[in-house]
Amino acid sequence: MNITHMLEHSENRTVWAAQIFFLVSIFFLQPFFFHEFIRAQTLPLAKILTPPEFHFLNHVADLRTFIRSDAPTFHLPPAARHRLPNAVSGCNDTLLRDVLLVDAIYCKSRTLSDGKNKNGLAEALLSCALACMTHKTIPLTFGVKIPLTLESDSLHRTRVRQLPKRLFTDTPTHEPLGDADKLQHFFGSAYLTLILNSGTLADGIGTLIERGETGLVEGEDYDPRDVRANRLGQAFALLLEECPDALPSSVLMWWNLTESIPFLQ
Repeated sequence: MNITHMLEHSENRTVWAAQIFFLVSIFFLQPFFFHEFIRAQTLPLAKILTPPEFHFLNHVADLRTFIRSDAPTFHLPPAARHRLPNAVSGCNDTLLRDVLLVDAIYCKSRTLSDGKNKNGLAEALLSCALACMTHKTIPLTFGVKIPLTLESDSLHRTRVRQLPKRLFTDTPTHEPLGDADKLQHFFGSAYLTLILNSGTLADGIGTLIERGETGLVEGEDYDPRDVRANRLGQAFALLLEECPDALPSSVLMWWNLTESIPFLQ
């Protein structure tokens, strides 16, 4: 076996391992979908059947309801425009509004989870990641569709439509959802960083999932902007360690102003 063949074989094994990891991580979410189904039938039954360790699932459902409502939306006050230098290209009212909407969703999640300590903050981050998922299913290349939510089509469309979409100065304008899908990356990676006490481990897991999607999920390729959202989430978790009252806009706007990621340089 020559060196080239060995390297190709090694790379294939890495991709296979990443794909297996991706599938396992998705299947770990299935209890959440079962809970969502029970809750859709009767809320009291969901509260009775939910173990104390999984009460945050009720918070996820409440947070999704919050996102679907008009509660997170507000008009950006004119005075807020002066928070950024006029010389910064692309930082307009739409971007500022959407970044502040991310703060509103996170603050609601903290209220639901009583996020006054590290466990509460971690729960708030995980709830945000699950509540902000944009896909209803994950279509695998071998014909299987893995559910990500049991919301009705209309409820799912309403929630996704309400999600903040312009998070960065380079958000693609031709994409109807903009960067809404980056929220699950941001909050998910922040959660992993907080519970693992390591941005490096969270970054490795995020990279494995990103590589696992490639070739396994229909229409998915490795996206460096997903990796950026992951790393901004890691930076946010590190900021929370030092300042528990920090908001997502702190790191999102840092990137928009400097195109760098704080704390990870």
